[in-house]
Parts: sequence; structure tokens; C-alpha cells
Amino acid sequence: MNASNLFKWELNEQDGVTVIKPLCKEITFKNSKDFHERVKEVVAERDAPRIVLDFSEVDILDSLSLGILVAISKHVNQKGGKIVIASISTPVRELFSLLNFSNVFRCFDTAEEAVEHI
Repeated sequence: MNASNLFKWELNEQDGVTVIKPLCKEITFKNSKDFHERVKEVVAERDAPRIVLDFSEVDILDSLSLGILVAISKHVNQKGGKIVIASISTPVRELFSLLNFSNVFRCFDTAEEAVEHI
């Protein structure tokens, strides 16, 4: 079985916006490469992609996954798109605040709110 098949997520299209929802508690060194590759595939398939990362299931991000988020953001921006993050947990919100990621990513309370504003 391909390792990327172990990374589960939901992928939905709403009003021209792609909502990616990882179905895992952690995005860490164990699965961040698969996460990165699969999001890159989604972005590559779209012109000027508008992406919402719905992190409602995610409680933990490590330093590697934070770097991957920045790489994904750069890739989306190079294609003339936008990426935002929705439904982040309190620990992830605190990490974003500590590292000033709130200046890098717009964050919304819900995926629905993010879809409306992207």
C-alpha cells in the first residue's frame, strides 16, 4: 500500500474553494510528507487555487509541518491563489501566535467562514 494512502482527509469543493480537512490528530514528521505531497497535487490541478485548510481534527503540528505549511503557501501564491486556515485548536492557535504565523496565514473560526471570505 502506498504510504500516502495512510493519510486520510476529506476534500470538498464549495463555491470554487477547495476545502482540505485532514482526518488526523497530528501532522508531524510521521505524516507531514504525505500531507505536503497530497496538498501539492490538489494545488497543481487548479489555476489560481483558493484553499481552506480545515484543521478542526488537528491538535498537534510540529516544526516540520509548520515549514510545510509555509512551502504550501508559497506554492499557492506562485499560482496566483490564496490559502487560509480554519478551525484551529487552542494549542495550534497558541503556537501560531507564538511564532507569529497569524501574520502569515489568515485564520478563521470555521471552514464555512473561511469559504465566505477567501
